Amino acid sequence: MTYAPLRLEDYDISPTNGFLPTKPPLKRLLDPYYEPWEQIMDRFNQYLLAHHIRPLVRK
Repeated sequence: MTYAPLRLEDYDISPTNGFLPTKPPLKRLLDPYYEPWEQIMDRFNQYLLAHHIRPLVRK
């Protein structure tokens, strides 16, 4: 029994990015509606370590 090699293109798999898209995702959401969340995420690690995430999210 012989096997044909698989072609990544047949499965929409990039040889460089795998299943990820060729364009990188946005670093920030541009809609002003999400700006409060973006500001929280800018300092997420600090808030998490200081146990301040929950009060910020509840606002």
